Amino acid sequence: MKGPWLAGWALDFHSRFEGHDQVRGIIGDLVYRYKYEGQRHLATELACFWTELLARHPELPKLQAIIPVPPSTLREFDPVTQLARALAGQLNIPVLIGALAKTRQTRPQKELKSLSAKRANVTEAFALRANVAGKHLLLVDDLYDSGATLCEAARILSRDRPASIVVLTLTKTIHADQ
Repeated sequence: MKGPWLAGWALDFHSRFEGHDQVRGIIGDLVYRYKYEGQRHLATELACFWTELLARHPELPKLQAIIPVPPSTLREFDPVTQLARALAGQLNIPVLIGALAKTRQTRPQKELKSLSAKRANVTEAFALRANVAGKHLLLVDDLYDSGATLCEAARILSRDRPASIVVLTLTKTIHADQ
């Protein structure tokens, strides 16, 4: 995935159309079960896929901290933060929960139809609440669609001049053009 970061990947497409049927990929199915069917134990398995992907890229700098993208909607269970915690345990690096915080309520990006609406929805919606200067960061989210959320999050993180930002998502939509 291209953006204002050193490198970025999604593990799989969220879903695809086969004729008139929408079919989830292996990762997309795991994500659905994890987020919507309450199978929270899948965080460890999903984080393993990320760990394996990172292991295939020894050219990356040694990552020093994980930053989860804050959720659009506050709820009891925050899937991205739990994934970040599972990944942090596997990589043996800290997860900086709350380092990137929401400054205002936003609508879920999936409800918005245009790229301009998605960008406007997240512009200045985050604030940095930690010192990340000089650190090699791993920014994680569950889904990449337009890239607006991750681009804005990376832009806010970049204000503190981290050494690098690498982005990982579990899936990307069929609409993602990168």
